[in-house]
Amino acid sequence: MQIIKEIRKIPPIYKLIAMFLIFLGILAFYKRGPYVKIFEENQAEYNMPFLQEGRYEFEITYVGFQPGDHIWIYSNAMMDDRNQAGVTLAEATVPEYAGIVSLSIALEDGTRNICVTNDSKVGHFAEGKVQSVSLQNRDSYFLMLCFFFMAAVVLIGGYGKFFEKRPVFCMLVGMGVLASIPLFSDFLYVGDDISFHLARLEGIFQTLRAGEFPVRVNTIQNRGYGNLSASMYPSLFLMPFAMLRFLKVSLMLCFKIMVMAINIATALVSYYSVRRLCNSHKIGMWASFLYTFSAYRLNDLYLRCAIGETLALVFFPLLLWGTYEVLWGDEKKWPVLLLGMTGVLQSHVLSTEICGIFMTVELLLWLAFGSKSGFRNRIFSGMKALALTVLLNAGFLIPFVCFSMQDLQGFHIENELAQFTAYFTQMFSLFMSAEGGAVSDPPGGTRHEMAISVGFVLLAGAVLFCANQVRNRGTDDIRGKLGRRCLGYGVICLVMSSWLFPWEKLLELEWFEALSAPLQFPWRFLGIASVCLCVVTAIAVETFREKGRDYVKILIAGLAICSTVYCFDSICQSRHALNDKMELEGVDHSDSMYMYYISDQYEAWHLELSWEDAAIACLDSKQVTYSDYSRKGTQISVTTHNPGNEEDMLVFPLCYYPGYVVRVDGEPVETKIYYEPILMVACDLPKQTAHVTVAYEGLWIFKAGDALSLATAAGLAAAAWKRRKRRGCSR
Repeated sequence: MQIIKEIRKIPPIYKLIAMFLIFLGILAFYKRGPYVKIFEENQAEYNMPFLQEGRYEFEITYVGFQPGDHIWIYSNAMMDDRNQAGVTLAEATVPEYAGIVSLSIALEDGTRNICVTNDSKVGHFAEGKVQSVSLQNRDSYFLMLCFFFMAAVVLIGGYGKFFEKRPVFCMLVGMGVLASIPLFSDFLYVGDDISFHLARLEGIFQTLRAGEFPVRVNTIQNRGYGNLSASMYPSLFLMPFAMLRFLKVSLMLCFKIMVMAINIATALVSYYSVRRLCNSHKIGMWASFLYTFSAYRLNDLYLRCAIGETLALVFFPLLLWGTYEVLWGDEKKWPVLLLGMTGVLQSHVLSTEICGIFMTVELLLWLAFGSKSGFRNRIFSGMKALALTVLLNAGFLIPFVCFSMQDLQGFHIENELAQFTAYFTQMFSLFMSAEGGAVSDPPGGTRHEMAISVGFVLLAGAVLFCANQVRNRGTDDIRGKLGRRCLGYGVICLVMSSWLFPWEKLLELEWFEALSAPLQFPWRFLGIASVCLCVVTAIAVETFREKGRDYVKILIAGLAICSTVYCFDSICQSRHALNDKMELEGVDHSDSMYMYYISDQYEAWHLELSWEDAAIACLDSKQVTYSDYSRKGTQISVTTHNPGNEEDMLVFPLCYYPGYVVRVDGEPVETKIYYEPILMVACDLPKQTAHVTVAYEGLWIFKAGDALSLATAAGLAAAAWKRRKRRGCSR
């Protein structure tokens, strides 16, 4: 009875929301079911790119067969224990001219290239169906628990008046959820780089599942030969979402949860950063609203699907706040700069380079025009933040720098910065279309070209800010100074992204060409322009509101909403969608930028890599046989028999990178390199029957970097705890 009395104290609106969430949880529960795929009619054979581990029932309707013909299921990408590619999974003999055959298979691991075929000369398959015996993912259960948890939070929060006490936090979370509307479906819209980042997520999971941590080599990319993307791309923020796969959550849902988390984090970080910068709650809210729904960020997230760059955009406002505090504000707040630099670095290396450019410019401006009072303290605070950033991220930076010194294909890409500039007509478009590609069709215009825009709303905000500054002849308060500085950086970034900037002339300088090559696209500077112009627009809106001109905020809000709604509608109408969760989990896409340079071919299929050829090979000794073959992640284990030529090599289906260790009968041997068609891991052929294993263990300096990062993180956590305890005592 006491519980009922307490529940009655909860406001009705929260009860209604909780009931709705519980209803959604029940609906999610009843959406569960086995994996089912129906094949097209009248096919000679049926092919499935990928099936996860589990048991499956096949039902094949055949026509025109002769009694005694065979139907079987096999995978040419599956290896048996004798190191032979191609395994027959099930087989049946047809008894009559036409009928239905049922076959069952059991897979211990995810398997690619599964084919249902036959040996009939004239017959064909009329219809086919495959169904999993049990659930292949737990999305329904996971979503049900999430909705029930949210219902509990709503009830508890309503009872404790949490939402009344923290309305801003709730609004920001809601803003992030609204920015995730394109995710509310049972399919996934295709972005330009979505396959690559899905492969990153799945590769992290599969590598962790194989017992390898930290993840240095993505074992599913490059057709299973492995890729260095896990070391060259920061993976820290992807790790929690990849680990959801251990709960049997589908890769599609993991990706959607990650994108929603990015949107919510963007709203929260931008609000708190700009609020502290301008000492204004309302400016912080406006900046968060404009930035969360900014055209360039939405383009990055949904159209380009540049997850690394979008993650970096989360921390741009924090980096702006931290840079200001160290150089112009309270230098004791240097931990903000540390968090900002770490966030950007652990998101996207190219964005770190771009931010570094503008931070250097700001440092030079401070040295030239800043107050020299407290000079040493500010320099010390900045150096402390920079040094701790390096130490905290040593686990990523050391492998990254080591591999960057290798002759990788990515460093041989032609510098095409001058060819990928944008026009102002694109940068300030109000309605951003989801159609188009990286270049125009035909060349010389913008027809069928990808949306490259900061949005008309930010142009309007910049004009309003300038008008107010001209009318008031500038202001010396923090808003005026910050607004003018951000406007200046925003304009610089717009010009650097445009066709007006002299990229062709600058690229004639050898040193500049080498330094700028990794940027790839000059319109990456629009990320900096977006955060700066959002701050400018937020300041302008609040300034006009304080003067009683509320129509300005209605205008800006209306433009932002119209632009976002059109963008989301365009995504729904124009973008191709992926709806087969099973096939999605078999993604292995990689652009091969992080393979050793041997030619100008970058794609794995151009390099003749395939799952079907992923067998251990000897160059000359054909009599060598194998047994007890197994593979898990980068770990390959096999027993060799009948040794042949002593000068022969054993070549493993693994792209070579420093850090692979080969052992024969448990003893390390020299790891060699085989050079065709790519650099692959190899070793001398054992002279007698031997058990051979290979695994990626990394270099000792990598492990030292991991230890350094852990020690720094522990030290910072201890210092923060002591500082908080000291503050508590002083109170």
